[in-house]
Amino acid sequence: MLEETFNAWLKAYPKSYAARQGRGIYYYRRMTQFMGGAAMLDQVPAQTAARAKQYAELAFKDNITARALTAKPMIADTLLISLQGM
Repeated sequence: MLEETFNAWLKAYPKSYAARQGRGIYYYRRMTQFMGGAAMLDQVPAQTAARAKQYAELAFKDNITARALTAKPMIADTLLISLQGM
């Protein structure tokens, strides 16, 4: 699974912006897959919304951490804006 690859990368390089941002993007994409095109969590079944919210929280944490690892966190900031209200 791709998540395991990112976890191994981060274990080897815990201060890597690329590794942290990559996993943050992965979690963000997983969240959007569970959303199925819905704009808000209340527009999907409760079980699906719970899973999407888990991925949103993981994406949020990784993107916050990634911000501190680079002088120009454009990708992290863009994803954090998208995560607002999730």
